[in-house]
Amino acid sequence: LKRLKVKNKENKKVVEESKDSILRDKDKVTISTFQEEVINAIFSKEKERENKVSGIGIGIVAPTASGKTLSFLIPILVKAIQRVIGRNKGVSSLLIYPRKALERDQLQNILKIIGVLNEMGIKITIGIDDGDTPLEESEDLYNTNFRGLKCIEDKCQGDLIYSRDDKGRFVIKCNSCGKVYDYIYATKKDIWNNKPTILISNIYTVYRRLMRERRTVEMYKNLDYIVLDEAHVYTDFFGGHVHYILKM
Repeated sequence: LKRLKVKNKENKKVVEESKDSILRDKDKVTISTFQEEVINAIFSKEKERENKVSGIGIGIVAPTASGKTLSFLIPILVKAIQRVIGRNKGVSSLLIYPRKALERDQLQNILKIIGVLNEMGIKITIGIDDGDTPLEESEDLYNTNFRGLKCIEDKCQGDLIYSRDDKGRFVIKCNSCGKVYDYIYATKKDIWNNKPTILISNIYTVYRRLMRERRTVEMYKNLDYIVLDEAHVYTDFFGGHVHYILKM
């Protein structure tokens, strides 16, 4: 996170506080040697991209539960914070998963971190765009469960639901403590029009968005990172299709 370039003391303070919040609890967030090597490799490739050197992809290969997610999540958060400080709107990172269950699990994990950053005033937004995402708000959605996710507040195991805030705006809210997650874009129209900082999706939905109107195609303009989790599933003819979809 120290690699972030800031223009004034106020921005520098925000970055330092962000770094401290992410790495606050060493018992919960410990960076292993493997993870540090991956993070440094990603930042090195970022420098190559800035210098217009080809070959910027990185493959992270490691056993289950070895910390791969945190390895790519920290650079993603760095870029997200950098965009917020620079007031650069649009999707910064696209996270592609082969199964909806993985999408949901990843969203739950990321919420725990960006929730802290949002409380500090760093407005990092997130959305999940797939076949289960409603097109727009409707009365049928109110008080129904949002993706089976739980509230991130300590000692609260409430469910996240579709609701309204005090101003009548359509939001995701905890049905127990009442916490409002106004940084989650919960409908397709919200995602397409406002473009979250971090977007979670799958390759089928990405393909459909690229074949639709201009506003959905432009969601993928100026991406900083594309993450293909469980990349080993994209093989044979399917893998070939994925290759050309990403080149689009």
